Amino acid sequence: GDALRDVGYTTALFGKAHFKVWELEDSLPEHPPAGSDIDPSDGLWHGPYYGFDYVSHFTGHRSPSGHWRIFLEREHPESLALWEPEAALEPEIRSGAWHNAIPKEHHHTHFFTDQLIDWLDRRETTNTHDPFFAWLSFPDPHGPFCPPAPYCYMYAPADMPSPVPLDDDLDRKPPHYRWSVAGERSWYGGSVKFAPEEQSRQVRALYYGQISFIDDMVGRVIDALDQLDLTALPRLKPHRGA
Repeated sequence: GDALRDVGYTTALFGKAHFKVWELEDSLPEHPPAGSDIDPSDGLWHGPYYGFDYVSHFTGHRSPSGHWRIFLEREHPESLALWEPEAALEPEIRSGAWHNAIPKEHHHTHFFTDQLIDWLDRRETTNTHDPFFAWLSFPDPHGPFCPPAPYCYMYAPADMPSPVPLDDDLDRKPPHYRWSVAGERSWYGGSVKFAPEEQSRQVRALYYGQISFIDDMVGRVIDALDQLDLTALPRLKPHRGA
């Protein structure tokens, strides 16, 4: 961000950057460092942040956090409960995989897309024409695997490919992978849990739904750029998961 700003770019970040652990930064929007600028439009901190002039960020995985959490608390408090697996549209498949009851418009994938498009519109309104670098970093596809409708129903588990056997090439895997499978020195503690095939297909169907949700949101961004007659070179890189 600093290097781009030095050559005349405005920079912005929307979504998950993974620069810090969420416990340290979830409260930044409403409790920023002393002396930080506050955006009068919403009373929140929006940077600067690691070289980015403007930020609307998400700092966790499992629970609402950052600017998205505040959006839900202020405008759609009922969706905080709808996000949870206890409110799922179907019985929970396993821990971290469910059919999310939250409306798609309240989901973080939609929220951060809205945030970027609103930022682009504000630039147009203020007749700002300097070059910009905007990073839209979707938290998905990643666990928890819990897209909202219609994406949680978009793919049939029966149509999902079978899981790749996990014991056919362990000799070619790096040591830390073999340690995890064997239950030794695992990052998360314990051994890797191999799900039954039917459960794996169900989770994969949700994962595919997360990807399609992102595809639709990227389409919205491209349409917004076209409507504003802006030239952009998108680079798509998913948040790894599964």
